[in-house]
Amino acid sequence: DWSILNVGMRNWGTDQTYLNLVSYPLKKQPDIVLLMFFAGNDVSDNYRPVILKTPWDAPHFIPANGNQVNSFSDLRKVNWSGYQNPFDEPRDFPFPRNINAWLRLNSVVYRGIDQARQLIQKKTKNTLKEGHSSDPSKPPQPWGVFRIGDDPPEWQTAWRITEILLKEMKIESEKRKAQFMIVVAPFSPLIEPHYVPEDVKRKDVLNSAKYDLTKPAKHLIEFGKQNNIPVLDLAPGLIEFRKLDPHRKLFFPKDGHFTALGNCVVGGLITNWIDADSNVDFKGCK
Repeated sequence: DWSILNVGMRNWGTDQTYLNLVSYPLKKQPDIVLLMFFAGNDVSDNYRPVILKTPWDAPHFIPANGNQVNSFSDLRKVNWSGYQNPFDEPRDFPFPRNINAWLRLNSVVYRGIDQARQLIQKKTKNTLKEGHSSDPSKPPQPWGVFRIGDDPPEWQTAWRITEILLKEMKIESEKRKAQFMIVVAPFSPLIEPHYVPEDVKRKDVLNSAKYDLTKPAKHLIEFGKQNNIPVLDLAPGLIEFRKLDPHRKLFFPKDGHFTALGNCVVGGLITNWIDADSNVDFKGCK
């Protein structure tokens, strides 16, 4: 008897989910606003320019004055740089772009040739990129969130931005008379260390002297206690399920996303958390 609206999107950090919550045209006000927070890269996504050092052509937030971030007023929103869909109005483009846009919109043959060209160019770029990689064993930047010890300044700022946006999501939810809740999705090696791909193992992700894969969840649980926000860490429930059924994978080894089984178990854990009377039986997860 629940109505569920799923507005999750790939590549979003907390900045995008907050902006979506503010602007989404809901016909009815929700009872619960549930944020799925991925421990692996959501914090780094919230401070892309410094931690990931990659451009992000979507509305997002950056510190307005240096790294001093203590409240929402200390953040500056960066808007779209000027996105335009070339298929909306092909005739508005100058020649020959107008012909190119019209053909891509109306010709299957032209579109197929163009996609083949893009694929060849992409493979060439990837080959060149791999060939110039100076240290393939170097861990990805987002893994800094798991680093043992005190966070360096850039990660402290990333966490402050994250916490401020989470507080704003709580405020926005309460305006709608809804309860804001956070579910923390774990990094897959924490749950299934035996299925970690070899190239990931070589980057030492399972070295407990370097990384604590539970660190982001602990941070968020403490943050939730301080700000009266319920937080569910999925890791203990997933680990418990694996004890009962150790041979079936909850995650895809290559990309770390949930399998169908993983989604089923996660759905049950969330349901039992929100509504203790549900008593979901995980035997139905296949």
